[in-house]
Order: sequence, then C-alpha cells, then structure tokens
Amino acid sequence: MPSQHCLTTRRQSAVPQFRRAIPADLQALFGRLELGGSLHTREKAEARRRRNALVAATDSLFVDARMLRATGSANRDALLHEFTRQRELICAGRTGRYSTSPEHATEPHDALAEDQPPCWPAVYDETFSSDERPPIKAHFCLKPSMIPRLLARRRALMLEGDDVLRPTDSRDDLKAMRKGLAELEQDVTDDIVRGDTSIIREEALTLLAYEGIDLSRTHAEHLAEYLKRFLSAELELIREQLGRLNGSGTPTPALPAEPLDTDDWEHFIETWASVRKPKAATISNVRAEIARFRKFSKDKSPVDVTAGDVRAYVNFLLQSVSRNRAKVILSLIRPVVGTAIDEEITSLAQNPFLAVTVHVSEKDIRSYQPFSAGQLQTFFDGPVHRHGERPGKGGRDAAFWLPLLALFAGVRLEEAGTLTTASVFQRAGSHWIKIGESKSANSSLREVPVHHVLEEKGFIEFVERQRMQRGANATLFPNLRPKAIDGKKTRIYSTWVNEYIDAHVIDDPQYTFHSFRNNFEEALTCEGILEDVRRALMGQAQSGMTRRYGKKGAGNRRVFPDRVLIDAMHRLTYEGLDLTRVTANTSLPR
Repeated sequence: MPSQHCLTTRRQSAVPQFRRAIPADLQALFGRLELGGSLHTREKAEARRRRNALVAATDSLFVDARMLRATGSANRDALLHEFTRQRELICAGRTGRYSTSPEHATEPHDALAEDQPPCWPAVYDETFSSDERPPIKAHFCLKPSMIPRLLARRRALMLEGDDVLRPTDSRDDLKAMRKGLAELEQDVTDDIVRGDTSIIREEALTLLAYEGIDLSRTHAEHLAEYLKRFLSAELELIREQLGRLNGSGTPTPALPAEPLDTDDWEHFIETWASVRKPKAATISNVRAEIARFRKFSKDKSPVDVTAGDVRAYVNFLLQSVSRNRAKVILSLIRPVVGTAIDEEITSLAQNPFLAVTVHVSEKDIRSYQPFSAGQLQTFFDGPVHRHGERPGKGGRDAAFWLPLLALFAGVRLEEAGTLTTASVFQRAGSHWIKIGESKSANSSLREVPVHHVLEEKGFIEFVERQRMQRGANATLFPNLRPKAIDGKKTRIYSTWVNEYIDAHVIDDPQYTFHSFRNNFEEALTCEGILEDVRRALMGQAQSGMTRRYGKKGAGNRRVFPDRVLIDAMHRLTYEGLDLTRVTANTSLPR
C-alpha cells in the first residue's frame, strides 16, 4: 500500500484527512464519490495507523454494501453512519465491530479531540484574534438553504482580510495582485464555462469544515450545488477585489451570523405548525404561499430575506391580486418566521415580514364583491355553522357569530370583535346592538335593532350566558386573540375567516369577510330602504342634503326614530338562503 494512499492534508491545516474513493459500482448507492473525514491527530505515525484501520473498515463496508444491495435492504444513511461511527471509534483508540445490518442512523458528533487545537485558514487568522475565532466542530450537514449565508460569510471575511493587509501592501504588491487576480478571473471564467469545480474544491471544502459542516452527512447533490455556486461566487469576489484595487471603494460588509441547521423554510414551517397547531388547511395555505415567495426570491434562505425583499414581493403580488389579498398573504408568512425567532431555532434576529405593512383603504374595501345566494348557502353549510366546529384561530364562538352579525347587522369585522355584554340591550320591547366605542364621536357609532334571524339562532341567549359568566361589561368574544403589533382583536380572525372562505366557498381576493357587509348593504337596497337609513345602519357618513340639514347626534351622525330602523331590519331578507340547519349547538356529531 503506498505511504500516502487515502491520506491527504488540506491547505492551511496540519491535520491529516482520510479520503477514499468509493468503487464506481457503489457510488449511486452511497450518493457520493468518496468517503472521508478528519483523523484528529497531527502525529504522522498515528495518522497512518488510523488510516490503515479505516482502509480495512471501508473494505468490509464495501463488501457488505454489495451484499445488502443484492438483498434489497441497503440503506444509504445507515451505511454512511456506520463509516462515521467506525472513524470515530478508530480515532478514539477503540475498535468497533462492523455489522452487516447497520443500526439506524443517528447524528454523529464530529468534534476535534480535546487535546487537538484547531488549525485555522489564513483568512481567519488575519481577521480574528485568537479568543474571537468561532469554534470548529462539524455538527450538521450541508443544506441548500445554508449556501448563500456561507458564501456571504466568506465574502465578508475575504474583504475584511484585504482591509487588514492593505496598509502594508507596497505599490509592487498591488500591481502583482492586480495581475494575479486578472489571470485568476480568466481561469475561473473558463472553469465556469467548462463546469469544472476542481480549482476551488479544496478551498470550498475547507470553508465547510471551519463553518461546522459535516461532509460525511451531506448529500452528493447538495455538495455539487454548493461547489457550483462557490465557483460563481468566487468569480464575483475576484471582480470585487479587482474593483477595490482600482479604487471602487466598495464597503466591507458586516459578517453575517453563522448558519444553523434549522435555518431553512421547512424547519420554520414545522416549528410553526408544532407550536401554533393550525388546521391542516391552514398549513397547506402557508406552504403554498411560502413556496410562491421562495420562487419569487429565487429560493433565498429565510435568514437572508430583507424588508426590501418583502416590499418587492408585495409589489409583485399587487400586479395580480388585491391589496387585501396581498395583506392576507403576508399575514400567512409572517408568523412562520416570527415563531422561528421566538423559539430560537434561527440566527435571524428580526422578522422582515413584520417591517412591511399593506394598507387597505376604504375604497379598496368597497371593491369587494357581495356573495351570491349560492355562495352564502355554501358558507353557512360549512363545518362551523352546520357541524359545530369552533376553531381556535377563529376565536371559538366568534367563528360562528361574526359572519352572522356582519350579514344581519352590517358590522365591520373589528366592530364585531370588540362587542361587549353591555353592547346588547333592550329598549321598548326590542333588542339592540350598540356598535362602536362611545369615545369615538364619528358616524360609525350607532345602535342597530337585532334581526329576528339572530334571535332565532340564539344570539340573545349567548349574550346572556356571557353576561352571567363573565360580567356586565365583559368582552363578548374572549377567545379572539389581539395582535401585539396594533392591539386589534380580529387580525388573527381575519386571516382565519378569509382562509375559510377560500377553502369552502371561493378562492378569489374579491371575496372576504367584508363581503358579508356588502351583502347587508345590497339587501337593504333591494328592499327599497332609503340611502340615509342604510348609511345610519351601516355606520357610514351621511351625504348630500341629509348631511347638511338632517337631525344629528354627536359626530355629525344622523338620528332616526327607532321605528324607522326597526322597520328597515324587519324588511331585511336574503332570497334563496336557507339557515334552518344552522345551529349554535357545538355538540353535534361530525
């Protein structure tokens, strides 16, 4: 056996590496071209002993891999894990028994021996003092989502190294560097054209080692993608360094945070789903919207997404969807990133989706379409109103009552969410709903008669139960969860109900919760209710002569006699809508 067979070293490293090519007939099974890893010693004699032991171990591994393949029981992860286990045992001075049925793969810990000081690439020595260097320990595999962050860290380190060395460079040094970089630029360009990554392979693998990436657990296709992108990044870096040598003045970027094994969209989604426990339909919608964002951002890692990226995405969305739909889409992605930050599974410090808000004007809201009779029927035939479902994201009882209140009282979403037990009262033999806050002296503050359908479905009894259990001025829907960003009680509900409409009625940005209110206005119009009465019931500012001369209360609100409003509500009907099977009972069989 040649003295250097399967034994190599890396540039700027005194630690020998084991490296053995996998036989051609087994490369597809292993998913890579070679097996390798650190021998964790600088002693040449000990390195050769460990090398020889690993050669024998891999001989057995290859024999058994062929046998397992023939029986159809070969497992790539188990085989790779067995190689790593053998290497760790040999480097620890122990002998491992090789099994033809390797145990289920677990995560190996590929750390340096305690007495083994790390050996750093020159760029780290030039940038960090000895007590600032990041620890070297291979503890996770390479994932495509890590690649942009790894390359960005290398770029920052290389440019910082240039800054450190620049004051000591002579004119001749600068001239030689320009010439060398120009030649290297051409070489790398040629390699990109030829698809040859050999020129940067050693340096690219060195970067992975010092960033904590365990190559023994990395898929071959991920490594190939990394090498390809490293080569392209190398060309960009060379051109940037040349530009700086020629006075471009490109600033040195801050060093990005180290990538974590969980810094990817899939881990973000899984963590969010585990913590928030949303419905399967919500998870499906979130996955679809994140997939759309990833396609737009060219699969940017979540830790590399900026507020600028999010704003650009909103502008892209607005080319095909309404502002409200764009707002809903952001509200689906935002908590996924936020949960990852809260659970500390990411190096991301701030949520870029929280920095961007899509404002929806009243004009945009009016562009929403009312539901057709068939669509209304489909909505109220859904699992909430027919089968007693009370989803947590929908605020439990709020999921049932808020659409009915919008359809039969014309309330806005936040108005419905902020109702209290004191908001419902009786006057002159009729029940009324006081909508809006008394401190808000504007046209939206109003009193609306309770429609007979709401009474038939048990709304008054529901209010009385809440009043008895929670107090005379308690919130009517305590399970609505306000958003810390602005304290609005129905932000989460808004996301849920619009997803519910998409899933059960129609997936169209023109149809949202506000469509119920538009149905209310349309139904009043069809019944011949005068415009000023409609506006009074809906909490809209009066217009024309009514605004100037009609009887007003606080905030320029038009005041009508009770009988006028009661008569209008008695006439309110929805032709073709059958609610006989809609029930507030939550104990129905599913």
